[in-house]
Parts: sequence; C-alpha cells; structure tokens
Amino acid sequence: MVATVSNQSNKSKDEVDYDDLLTSAGELGWYQWRLFFAVCPFFAFGAFSYFSQIFITETSPNYWCRIPELANMTDISRRDLGIPKDVNSRFGYSQCEMYAVNWTEVLAAGQEPNSNWSKVPCQHGWEFNKTEIPYPTIGSDMEWVCDKNSYQATAQSMFFVGSILGGIILGWVADRFGRIPAIISSCLVGCIGGVASTFARNFIEFTAARFVMGISYDTCLTMPYLVILEYIAPKYRTFVANFSFAVFFSLFITTLPWIALACGHWKIISLATSLPLGFAVFTKFVLPESPRWLLSKGYVDEATQKILVISRTNKKKLPPGIIEKFKLSTSKSTKEQNQNWLECLRRPGTRKMFILMCLEYTCCVIVFDGIVRCIGQLDYDFFITFSAMSFTELPVICALGMIIAFALPETALKAMPNTFEEAEELSRNQCLFSIPFLEARRENNKVVGQNNPSFECEL
Repeated sequence: MVATVSNQSNKSKDEVDYDDLLTSAGELGWYQWRLFFAVCPFFAFGAFSYFSQIFITETSPNYWCRIPELANMTDISRRDLGIPKDVNSRFGYSQCEMYAVNWTEVLAAGQEPNSNWSKVPCQHGWEFNKTEIPYPTIGSDMEWVCDKNSYQATAQSMFFVGSILGGIILGWVADRFGRIPAIISSCLVGCIGGVASTFARNFIEFTAARFVMGISYDTCLTMPYLVILEYIAPKYRTFVANFSFAVFFSLFITTLPWIALACGHWKIISLATSLPLGFAVFTKFVLPESPRWLLSKGYVDEATQKILVISRTNKKKLPPGIIEKFKLSTSKSTKEQNQNWLECLRRPGTRKMFILMCLEYTCCVIVFDGIVRCIGQLDYDFFITFSAMSFTELPVICALGMIIAFALPETALKAMPNTFEEAEELSRNQCLFSIPFLEARRENNKVVGQNNPSFECEL
C-alpha cells in the first residue's frame, strides 16, 4: 500500500497561524517556565483525587475474627486458639470463621485448639494486623471484609462512573464558557466530594461521595495541563509535556503515602487531599485562558493580546506585521459553525482516530492500574478482576497498545489541527514508518521555492 504524504501544510508564506505567532513571541522563555510551575498544584489535585481512595479504604489483608472472651491474650495467641486453620487461605487460617465453644471452660482447662470444634462466621467483628496499615481506614472501621470485601472496589467503580459524567458535563462547560471556568468547577466539585467522604456513615453515603469526587477526576489535571501546552511552541511541547509529568506527578504520588502516614486517620487523609482543591478558585489569577478556545469563539483580539504579553515577558520583539497577518489569516479560515463532538464520529478519519485513542487509553489505564495493584498485592475485584491479573497478562495489553499506536498518525514536529478538516488531513497523510527528525532534515534541505512537495512511503 502506498500513501502520499505532504511534508508541510498547504499554507502560503503570507499566512500566519497561531503556532507561528507563538514561536515568534518566544518558544520557551520566562513566560512559559512561569506557567510550567503554575500548573504544579494541579498535578497534586490529580494525584490526590485518584490515589487517595487507596489510602482511605484499603484494609490490611491480614485479619481474623474478633473474640471478646480472649481479649486478655496477645493477638497471636487469640488467633492461634480461636481461629480455625485453613491451608488454602493466604495466611494459613480462616479469616471469616471462628470456633464456637465455651471459652471460659477452654481457658480454665487449658485446652488446645481442636479442628473438630464447631465453626461459625465471625460474630463480633474482626481484628486487623496494624503493622501493614498502621492507621484506621473506612474499610477497617466499617469492616469491609469477607462478605463485604467488594465494597472498596464498588466505591472506586462509582468514582469512575462519576468521571464519565464529569467528562461530559465539564467538557461542555469548557467548550461553552472556557477552560478556566471548567477547571474551577472541576476542582470545587472534587473538594466537595472529598470533604463529604469524611462524613459518610455507611457504604451508600461513602459511595455517593466518591461518585461526586469522580466527577472532578481527569478534568482537574488534564484541562490545566493542556491549556499550558497551548502556550508552548511546537518545538518544545513534547519536552514540557513529558517533563511536567515526570517531575510533578511523580513527586505527588510518591509523597501521598507519607501524607497518609502523617495524617494517621482516613478522615484526616480525606480532608488533607480534598481541601486543597478549593484553592482552584484562584486559578484565573495564575493560569490564562486557552488561546485556541478564544480563537474558536472569535475572540481574536484577546488571543493576540496574550501573544503580546508573552513577547514582552520573554523580551522578544515580534516581526513587523505578523499580528496583522495572523488576524487576516484567521479571518480567512473556514469557521465550523454549529458543530459538536458528534462531528468527529461523522467523519471517517476523525472517527478512526477517536476509536483508536479510546482503545489506546484503555490499554494504558489497565496497565497503569494493574501494575499499581499488583505491586500493592491488592486482591479485590476492580472492573475487571485484578486478583486474576498477574504480570504475565500486562505485557499482552502493552503489546496491544503498541500495535494500536501504529495506526495513529504521527504528530511530532507537526502543527496540531485546529479544525475537523485539518484533523482529516492529518489522518490521511500518514506513514506507518515515519521518523520526524529525518523529515525535518529533509525539509531543511529542500530547494527554496518549491511549494508543498510530497514524498511517498510504503506501508
């Protein structure tokens, strides 16, 4: 199969797009570095909203029935005497049954445990090995074990159900009112959901609070993250995108366990990881509005004003007439009126990219969650059954994600599409084996005056 790919967009030398304007104002100067650090708190919000439930709900896997009559004995002695042995159990004893005997007579006679004694389900709750999780969680407080072992996973499932609703509602808010209002709304909803979790008196109330918390998930991080990338010139966009996650996200997810230990109680953990989201009300003072959103709404003057601020902050002088050329190019561009997200499903190229990106993201999330939970040795059901998933399955999903990625168009060193037509062109003009830096070198070696040359690649 042969595909013809254009090395550059169909753009005359007098046309100026937003990336051209941004590059002229400074590709990666003081203004961009200031925004780079300004987005740092939102990585904390994303890490806290997603990972906090692990530290709030998880119970020690090492637990057994509580027997009040044996309270004066050590925990090991209580367990050895009152809990039936079970060679098939993870710890060698039953976690959901206890012996039903007259403990006064057993203690008076100094009897040893007998496997012939009658057994009953736990009658007085459970004891937990506190050396593994040294503070109370809602799972241990409400004893979500044995027949309630799925409660943690169910609550987390509702968290992700909330994230689906949040993606739809907050996505609409972002398109209708702007990215900054969507960021603020997302974080405030997460703050409310997290605080409400501390007042939960039962599983239903806690699950409802987690659903509300889930509405903020993704938007509270990805929206400001993407807004900042719009202010980074294409040359450095990939570097900043990866470097910010490597630094900030890693920082907060590795700090979270220490925060949990310092808090010492699940309610304090919930407050410590949700109240900071309330500071998002000050977002408009630290983050600018998305320039592409401004342009999509026809606010060209507002968008160009931001470019002027960038150039002044970076101490870069814009080329003469570039603002006027940009406004003229913008006015000539085709405006997509009365189109919504369903438009991407009506067009074959964008429909294909949308479906593939959904599958790719699913593979990434499964691997990410699977590794976290396998390492943590969590053994409860989570959408799919992670108790049945081991490291042998994860490479298969990684390989699937790798294969899917081959079918996606290369975006390195290319201007991102602003319209559905440009997205369709990006989808059509792709090669299976494309090496961006070699294409850039080939572009620099082209004869001056050649307009819109093309090359062929074999798939």
